Amino acid sequence: MGRMMVTRLGVASLFAGMLMAMAPVCSLSGQEIATEEYELRCARLMESLPEGIVVLHARSLEKAMEQWGFVQDASFAYFSGLANLPQAVLALDGPAKQALLFLPPAPQSFGFDVEGVVPEPGPTTARALGVARVEPWDRLIPYLQGRAADGVTRIYVDVARRPEPRGAPPTMNRISGDRALWRLALERALPDADFASAEEAIRALRWVKSPTEIEILRRNALYTVRAFAAGARRIEPFIRQRQAEAAVVAACIEAGAEGPSFWPWMMAGPNGHVGRLVGAFFDYHQLDRTMRPGEVVRRLTGDIQRAG
Repeated sequence: MGRMMVTRLGVASLFAGMLMAMAPVCSLSGQEIATEEYELRCARLMESLPEGIVVLHARSLEKAMEQWGFVQDASFAYFSGLANLPQAVLALDGPAKQALLFLPPAPQSFGFDVEGVVPEPGPTTARALGVARVEPWDRLIPYLQGRAADGVTRIYVDVARRPEPRGAPPTMNRISGDRALWRLALERALPDADFASAEEAIRALRWVKSPTEIEILRRNALYTVRAFAAGARRIEPFIRQRQAEAAVVAACIEAGAEGPSFWPWMMAGPNGHVGRLVGAFFDYHQLDRTMRPGEVVRRLTGDIQRAG
């Protein structure tokens, strides 16, 4: 009860209902999901798009120094289960009903080859990953060209959930937007292909959760509740928002999660307005400020709190 005194910011929720309240702040990987489930996902997507080839690209870049870990492209991870494999390409050939993985050379970081990240192409890796073939990535375009010669000219790509910025004025080539750049690269390499979006088919599959996924979501929710409680206990006057946010991140990890799925903003005083939240994506300090007695605090859940 002492934490509800006027000398602290209260933890009683007065409002909840933002969309973000549905999103768990703690993150678990899909390493517990069996290879057979990934095979089933691939098969179902090929059944949904039987006349073409879905071409999904892994994340190209290594993690940024400030990120807690490497974050794989969501669609590539969902169908491959390969959370730590950069730059690779997964091709789901609907007419042939087979999945192929095209692997890059070992990546480099700080001038050194990164060992153990990219497996060896060949049948042994293919059997281990549950795909038909695993080949070097320089065979991707010849494969797609060969399938086009067989009459398979439809290429499906995934698109971003939100519009990707070009990063350059309209008269210049875009320099940002991984999925848009991937499509442009494919279009240049395969000028006669018929390109289409696989977004709706992918989304339809991802809406239906398997028992294993449901269990992972349940644990994510449990860890998130613990993290929210830890953050609420840390809220008090004269500390920085970042200190309360750090308590949420620490609680995620201590509960058993691998890290935060997104940064848990604690927006106090003038930062409590939702319109200020979007500014955090472009603010080096993420709107960090010292919280004052009597201020309203909006947590990342959308809950509003007020001093006693």
